[in-house]
Amino acid sequence: LFFPRTWGTAGYLGLDIIWREDARLIERSWGDMDVCTEEERQAKFSDFLRRKAIDPLGCRPPNGETMYEAMNRCWMFLQTVYREFPQERLIIVCHGEMIWPFRILLERIDAARYLDMCLENNDLDRVNNCQIIRYMRQNPETGEKSLAFRWKQSVCPWDLSRSPNIIERIERRAFSNDELLSMVERFPRVFDTS
Repeated sequence: LFFPRTWGTAGYLGLDIIWREDARLIERSWGDMDVCTEEERQAKFSDFLRRKAIDPLGCRPPNGETMYEAMNRCWMFLQTVYREFPQERLIIVCHGEMIWPFRILLERIDAARYLDMCLENNDLDRVNNCQIIRYMRQNPETGEKSLAFRWKQSVCPWDLSRSPNIIERIERRAFSNDELLSMVERFPRVFDTS
């Protein structure tokens, strides 16, 4: 937990548990863009928005942090969780810009897929307000346990049409050489070597 919005979300859950706060889960910093309206962002930060459309993970908002940096904080948090609570069931409350690093790390979403998800703007891939994402190590059909999270369930409780709502197996992609080269062709070259 960290900051009033997250405290409120956790408190409204009404669970009979003791909460712990962890500063690593603070919302991703958007720096100078943090308190801007969408119109102000378009007017003042159009260069950043163009770069973000090409590299949403590595592009840094002016005086803010990249998604990679938020992922690093999330990874450090997960290492602590694995070490201190290896067999426990946990509930982690955070907001959209920190839910994405969890998704990228736990679902092993690669950079090309993340870019596609950003561009497609599919409601079923989005992290909506109050979205609940449940990660599971136990196979829901066989009961067999895995060391890693292999299943997930994503629910948008206020509008079920915005989420898959079913338990899904997490598919971790692997690539052949040809597939990697094909992915490279999607991105503009910085230097033309011809």
